[in-house]
Amino acid sequence: MLPKRDIVPDIVSAGLPAVALRVPSHAVARALIAAAGFPIAAPSANRFTELSPTTAAHVEASLGNRVDMILNGGSADVGIESTVVDLTSDQPVILRPGVISRDMIARVVGVPVGMASDRQPEHGPRLSPGMMDRHYAPRADVWLFDAPDVRALRQSLAQRESRAGDGGIAAMVLDWSLALPEQVRVIPMPNNPSAYARALYATLHDLDASGSAIVAIERPPFTDAWAGIHDRLSRAAH
Repeated sequence: MLPKRDIVPDIVSAGLPAVALRVPSHAVARALIAAAGFPIAAPSANRFTELSPTTAAHVEASLGNRVDMILNGGSADVGIESTVVDLTSDQPVILRPGVISRDMIARVVGVPVGMASDRQPEHGPRLSPGMMDRHYAPRADVWLFDAPDVRALRQSLAQRESRAGDGGIAAMVLDWSLALPEQVRVIPMPNNPSAYARALYATLHDLDASGSAIVAIERPPFTDAWAGIHDRLSRAAH
């Protein structure tokens, strides 16, 4: 995010003193910008706080006839929202983590990079999209768990089963060997953060479409490479 100039209307900056700029790498998005001949300001193609789309079908299911046209560029390459970096002060600060990590940015800018949690305002407008406590959330109730204590996990799933009703429970796991109750639908997830990011929203969209009432998600490793994933999971489970 860069300091806003007078020529940037408040509708673009949401009334904040800075505006975020992004140049997409996707060929279809770049062709659209070139055809327009001017910068494009647009919101994300999802309803407020709900799951982001990663395919045109997701957009159609969410927005339907609320939009006049859907430009189909295929499935999203990255899968989760972009990293947003605030450059309005001497120290760059990540407002929304993504696949481009804190360490990757620090190596480019040559100075330590802060995180939004260090300066998140308690009141007033959020500094960036994606900073609501609950965001990027499916209709299902999301519950996060750590894999090692399988007995506690099975007990927790049994307690939640009565709340699931006909929708049932699904579990997104990194440890494919977990012995979960047979009534739980188990979805193996990639152990690579980039592959996991590509699969995350598509998996949650599929579980919503199938009517899953509760989704238990195994927490990934707590490393910088997984920071964007942890951010999305914690907001979905809030």
